[in-house]
Amino acid sequence: LTSADPAVLLAPNATTAGASSIIIPVANGTQSVGFNVQGLEGQTQSVTSVVTASAPGFSSGTATMTTAPAGITLNGLPGTTTTLSPSSALYAYVGVVSGGGVSPVQNLRAGGPGALTVTFTSPAGVGELLKAGTAAGTTQTALIQPQTYYTPFDTTSGGVAFHPLLSGTTTVSVSAPGYITTTNATQSVSVSQPTISVNPATVGSGLQTSNSFFLGAGNHGGVNVTLTSSNAAMLLSPNAGTAGTSQITIPVADGTQSVGFYVQGLEGLTQSVTATVTVSASGFTDGTAAITVVQSGITVNGLPGTTTLASPSSALYAYVGVPSGNGLSAVQNLRVGGPGALRVTFTSPAGVGELLKAGTAAGATQTALIQPQTYYTPFDTTSGGVAFHPLAVGATTVSVSAPGFITTTNATQATTVSVPAISVNPVTVGSGLQTSNNLFLGGSDHGGVTVTLTSSNPVMLLSPNATTAGANQITIPVANGTQSLSFYVQGLEGQTQGTTTTVTASAPGFTNGTASITVVQSGVMVAAVPATIPSTAATVDVYAYVGLPSGNGVSVQNLRFGGPGNLTVTFNSTNAGAAALVTTAQPVGAATQTAQIVPGTYYTPFSVGTQGVGMDPVSPGAAVISVSIPGYISTVNASQAVTVQ
Repeated sequence: LTSADPAVLLAPNATTAGASSIIIPVANGTQSVGFNVQGLEGQTQSVTSVVTASAPGFSSGTATMTTAPAGITLNGLPGTTTTLSPSSALYAYVGVVSGGGVSPVQNLRAGGPGALTVTFTSPAGVGELLKAGTAAGTTQTALIQPQTYYTPFDTTSGGVAFHPLLSGTTTVSVSAPGYITTTNATQSVSVSQPTISVNPATVGSGLQTSNSFFLGAGNHGGVNVTLTSSNAAMLLSPNAGTAGTSQITIPVADGTQSVGFYVQGLEGLTQSVTATVTVSASGFTDGTAAITVVQSGITVNGLPGTTTLASPSSALYAYVGVPSGNGLSAVQNLRVGGPGALRVTFTSPAGVGELLKAGTAAGATQTALIQPQTYYTPFDTTSGGVAFHPLAVGATTVSVSAPGFITTTNATQATTVSVPAISVNPVTVGSGLQTSNNLFLGGSDHGGVTVTLTSSNPVMLLSPNATTAGANQITIPVANGTQSLSFYVQGLEGQTQGTTTTVTASAPGFTNGTASITVVQSGVMVAAVPATIPSTAATVDVYAYVGLPSGNGVSVQNLRFGGPGNLTVTFNSTNAGAAALVTTAQPVGAATQTAQIVPGTYYTPFSVGTQGVGMDPVSPGAAVISVSIPGYISTVNASQAVTVQ
């Protein structure tokens, strides 16, 4: 490659000094080859040169390369800053002049005079320039090294920074010998004193709430911040556990900008008062905010809209805070430094219910305390709280009040007390079988009751557990605190039609509960019969299931207790010559065998050794293994085909 003008130099890579002519070896198979173009220093006008590329076996290629005067710009200076803001790192870029700056940026060339010295300048007064190892001043220098286009980005690496000193507007500019100082080589900055911002807040009389202020700069070296209230109705505290005063001072460590504090409302206010909190600190412009102190409100919580005579007592608690609408827009803690705990009175008209508190007699009125730094009365009676205990059927209310506090609409809550009900689940049971069921008492605070369950039809029997014979009526004792109760329903043997009956559950103090119980003809199916089996295979255990007919088979249910006893199941093979049936009592294969289902189970034994039935693959052929029980539906799955191979 050859340049026609020495102002345009050529280099095979970014790290080699340029020359007017260079040679680049190109490996076989390679077509695209990179090289670098360098502009000779000292050019004040654009110079155009033709670069010719030639190689044996190729027609030469040419292109026009232009070297133009280089430019420099300034970067990193903010448009605005404060006297306490951190220093701003400055850096210069070099490249092709475009518009008010440079574009694109281009690295300093290899093979030139060396590093480029850039001078940073700022007028004295508003700010100063910093560089590691040199005194702060109005001028600093930094170097752009070959193969880079910028000065270092921090002072420790040889870069420059702007440090604000006073309020005002100033400039910073950069220059370098032989480089055009573009419009962007000079930039302005406005320096102001940082401000303090404070959040407005609303606090209840006798209460406290958190607030915060924000310092406009963190590079303050550590300052004492003073907060002052314009009105004695609004007090200030550095934290949640300190009594408020009209003025406080908070030390703030260097680097910290956001700081919390508390505002407190003086007790006894019945009208809103707006006060101003002023926050001041050395080096900052004061910050102010409006703090509104309002009469506090109270609400009651925890009372259910409905309850029953057997329901447990309901814990009640009062909340205090800023009133809004029917209740509180925000709960707020009782302030520290006030008269002490706040006494809250709970009231409920006598008759339908009573109020409970540990250590005092039940009655229509009770009191509880809200302690400083909390917004609520205790949540249980043992800790000094209050509870509502239902006594009679009817509607009533509970209300709360406290001296000097607005009794909001939600300071009164209504409840309706009713007789608890019993609910029972509906189920379906097979004739001669049994299944579990349960009922639910509508309240647990019943003191212990006896529940009576009655069947409306003798085809459906009731049992307190899985091992007791059923009866038309049973009683089950239920301990206090218990609501859910299990029992069993049984279907009388011999039913071939579905019969719907009613179970009624009753107990003193409860409304009766009823549910439909359907008794249906039971079904049987055979299980574990293989589809195919070698004639040389061992005997296979087969067994029967009973239950509710479902699909092609059954939904299993156990044989009931109190019936005729064991249930005999007959197993049959249509081809004993191929698949014979065996038992322990009759080990020689036969076409028919029997096995027993005992009460409390839904299946015949699972092995020949436990009095079950086995299928012996005698010789190749096809057979159908089936099961049957008198009075039971033989489902589709009561017969299974087997092929002996």
